[in-house]
Amino acid sequence: MPHDAEAVARLVEVAETAYRVAGALWPVEASMAAQAEADELAERRVRERAGR
Repeated sequence: MPHDAEAVARLVEVAETAYRVAGALWPVEASMAAQAEADELAERRVRERAGR
């Protein structure tokens, strides 16, 4: 039984760490997604102009 409690405590620590890391990375991911969307729009405009 003590081993189960230790395992659960470790799993909780891992889950909390993963949650904190995800929270810290969210602004980075959001920024990258916005930039990727802007890049895609710019590429589409270049292709449209080249097709004229």
